[in-house]
Amino acid sequence: MKRLTLFLCVLFIAFSCRSKKNLAAIGAYDSMNMEQIIDLLNERKSNWPSYSGKIHIHYEDKYSTLNVSARFKILRDKAIWVSISPGLGIEAVRALITPDSLKLLNRIEKTYY
Repeated sequence: MKRLTLFLCVLFIAFSCRSKKNLAAIGAYDSMNMEQIIDLLNERKSNWPSYSGKIHIHYEDKYSTLNVSARFKILRDKAIWVSISPGLGIEAVRALITPDSLKLLNRIEKTYY
């Protein structure tokens, strides 16, 4: 029984992880002009009511390097909610963007706008 349980746990761990997907290869659209790219985007347009996701951002210049994670939720034509965490799951900034307002909450400096 223990072997079966161990086998199932190993099997679950091995197949539960999936690889990351890149949105587009770098240089994939270099040979297209702007009108072709806009036509391609219009063909792929979907009619979604809401969308959520997570993005990892790596920024580097000659003075500093910054790695952050951001989670976002979008309600079509209503609101965009963004939460930015520099690391370890600690939220640094939260923003709520609506068609008529922008609300920011800086959790590190404990200020809001």
